Parts: sequence; C-alpha cells; structure tokens
Amino acid sequence: MEPMACEIEGTVGTVLCCMCQRQILPNDLMMCFECGQSFLDITKHIPRNYIIGHCRGCDRYLDPPAFWVKCALQSSELLKLCLKKIRGLDKVRVTDVMFLFTEEHSRRIKLKLQVVDKMEEDAQPNKKQFQYEVVIEFIVQNQICVDCQKREAKNFWKAKVQVRQKVNHKKTFFYLEQLILKHNIPCASVKHAPNGLDFLFDRHDSASKFAQFVENIIPAKRQFSKKLISEDFKNNVKDYKTTFIVEIIPICKDDIICLPISIARSLGNIGQICLCLSVTSKIKIIDPITTQVAEIDAQRYWRNPFNAVTSVRNLQLYMVENIEINHENTNIYQKRSKKHVPTDVWVIKYSEIGTDANPIHTRSHLGYILKPNDIVLGFDLQHCNVNNKDLDMMDEVPDVILVKKVYADRMTRRKKRTFKLERIPDMKEEDTVEDEFCEFLEDLEEDPQLRSNVNLYKDPQFVEEDLEVDEECPMVELTEMLDALVLDDD
Repeated sequence: MEPMACEIEGTVGTVLCCMCQRQILPNDLMMCFECGQSFLDITKHIPRNYIIGHCRGCDRYLDPPAFWVKCALQSSELLKLCLKKIRGLDKVRVTDVMFLFTEEHSRRIKLKLQVVDKMEEDAQPNKKQFQYEVVIEFIVQNQICVDCQKREAKNFWKAKVQVRQKVNHKKTFFYLEQLILKHNIPCASVKHAPNGLDFLFDRHDSASKFAQFVENIIPAKRQFSKKLISEDFKNNVKDYKTTFIVEIIPICKDDIICLPISIARSLGNIGQICLCLSVTSKIKIIDPITTQVAEIDAQRYWRNPFNAVTSVRNLQLYMVENIEINHENTNIYQKRSKKHVPTDVWVIKYSEIGTDANPIHTRSHLGYILKPNDIVLGFDLQHCNVNNKDLDMMDEVPDVILVKKVYADRMTRRKKRTFKLERIPDMKEEDTVEDEFCEFLEDLEEDPQLRSNVNLYKDPQFVEEDLEVDEECPMVELTEMLDALVLDDD
C-alpha cells in the first residue's frame, strides 16, 4: 500500500523566520522583511552628512564647482541639487525621496530616501526586494557668491544703463520694474537718480541687451559712451567702462497732448488735441471729439518731438449734469475706436456745485460710461496757462477736455484688492510715494492689455469682507471719498 501525498499541487509551504519565528515564505535569508532590513544594510556606503553652500545676499545655493542656483525651500530644484551631492547611489536604486520637516533657523535640510539593492534586482527582477530607509542631513553653510562680492566692492561694475524720463511721477518705472521681474533680467544693482534709475551690470553685453529691451517695450532713444579705466601697453589690453543713456518719451497714460500739425496730418488728419490711452511699444492716442485713434512709434516721435500739455496731477474734478450721444460720423474713412462713443457733455466744476455757475459744454469720448451726476477728471483749457507753441497756433480750442471717470467706490476697491506685485529690493525707496503706486495698481485693474504684461500674485493678507457699495451714494459720502484722492494743482 503506497503512502498518501501530503502536499497539494499548486501550494507553497511556509517556514519560520530564523530571528522572530514568524511564518513567512521561503527566501535566501530565511528571514522576514523587517528582520532582513535590520540584519542586512546596503546603505552603509552612503554618507549621512553633507555641506551645502548658501549665499544670504541673493538667496542662492551653490552647485559645484562655481554655479549658483535660485532654489526655494522644499522645491524640486533644491531636491535635484541635494541628490547630486549624495555619493554611493550608483549601487542602489532609489524608489522614493522626500523632505523631512526642519526649522528654518536650524540651517539643516533633511532628505528621507527609500532604496533597494540594485544588484539583486538585476539578478531576480520578479523577486520581492527589501526596502531600506536612509536619512541624509545637509548642513547649510553661509557663503558669499561672486556676484555679491562684486556688489559689495567699489567700482565693480563694467557697464551702466541710465534710464531717464522727465515727468513728475514714476508710473513708467513701476511698469518697467514689473517687466524686469517677469523676464528675469540679471542686474547687479539699481541706484536711484533724478528723473530715473541707474542699472549697473558686470558685463557690457548684459547692459547692451537691457538697453535694447527697454527700447522694445517703451518708445525711447539710446546713446552710448565709454571711458578708459586702465591700459596695458605691452599686451595691448584696454579696460573700459561703458554707459548707455536711454531717454524715455515724456508722455504717459492719461496725458493730454497737442500734436504738431505735420504729425496730425500724417495720422489721417486727426485732431491736434488728443488724449494718450496707453504707452507700450507705441503711443496710442485718441481724439476725444471724434474718437479717432492712431499710434505713434518711436521713430516718428523723435523725428518731431513734442511734450504733454498736462499730466494727471494737474486735472480738476467736474460733475456731469447732462449728456447727449452724438451719432454723426463726418468721415467714414477715419479709424475710430469701437469702444468709445462720442458724446456732448455739460459739466460743472466740483468746487462750483451749488452756485450760479453755468454748465460748460464739451465733447468727450466717454459716452459709453458717463451718466448724469458722475464725477470725472478733466483739464480746463480755457483758464489755463500752458506754454505750448502748437496749442497757441490753434484757432479753435475746446474749453474742457475730459480724461476719465472717477468711481465712487475707489477707496473700497483698494480694500478689496486681492492681488499684489513683487518688488525689486534695490528699487524700493525709503520715501516711496504710496499714492503713485496705488494709481498704478488701479491702472492694472482697468486696463486688461497692461495687466497681461505683468505677473500678479495672490495677496495672502487679503481678508474677504462683505463690503456693500451703493452707486448712487449721497454727496456727503462721495465728498469724503474724493477728499482722500491726491490731486495736486501745481
């Protein structure tokens, strides 16, 4: 009689772990997974401590031998930089890596790695592998990069770009600052100067590219000069310091200009008195009477330059009493704005409300947003003293030019603004005009084209509140809001 088979076909027997006596499937070590990790250490050849260089001046980390990389804490760039410094990873395969929490002031960066044996995986690919965890600690050591060393030294710069604009506000330089941050232009240092800024560079090519960059985004002209610093007669080597002078046109958004007669005729017989809508690579203007639009490039402007009649700071407040839309179109071949509507407007000065003053009639392009009892900003050409030869030669001059509407919820809009802008530390002034920067933020909110060229960031300090604004607010509340506006009559 034959003995009965004790094993069932298709099943695998279990064995006891030689360390903890747990039932496991048979393997080469005859150990369970936890005991195998404690008994066999394949990470003993991986060092646990490293030193990583960090520059406190520019907040960059050293990538040997001489590269400095901008990395945020617990970012993918910093993780890649740390993994490059770890030795001994060629004998194992990394399955997972993560940052461990460390305090910022501890100057420590910790990585947790999970690795498996690479040699055993190549021999038996389908076999379950023992995973090992190893914690690598990086000590952040403060160093000074080459760029910061040059910045602290005297006369380190090799090239300088002087950007100048002869206006009484700094909206253009706020816009230029945001474009520098968006395009990540490397600049060694920024210094404030009368009517502009000085950008210092350690290379001539970088300064030349920056000067060309300013010319491409804003109508400007450039001049070049150089100064001999040292000369080696034996080797015929000379050291120069170069300076680029970039002069920006003295015209900004919402400025009233009087075009020379030659430029007005070349732009399709547009009216000489125009309003500047925007300044990007070209000057976009509009005739407030006929809503005819045109663009002026830098070459045409510098061929026959002209200045603004007035700026935003010289505008006065007016209240709209009545409006009447004008549907006449005298010349169908003129390029007109599809957004603006020509309108006959009767306004009265805000300071003369309640008196027997007669309303002033004018024509405006703001017919699409104006209604009675609205407050607008305008310029009184009838009682002003303007030194402009082109304006003096005109036969018919409108009494008032309306520029833009003033909304009653302007102060409320500041409180409800959910975004913020990044600033260059060197460009921040101690006595920065806060109202000018707030006006620049309002221009970003009102102009989608201008807002598309700027990087906006969510403001973490914004607290959403239930702020209700009544469009038809009483005159007392409206007066309090308008008194908060900064309007210089100089």
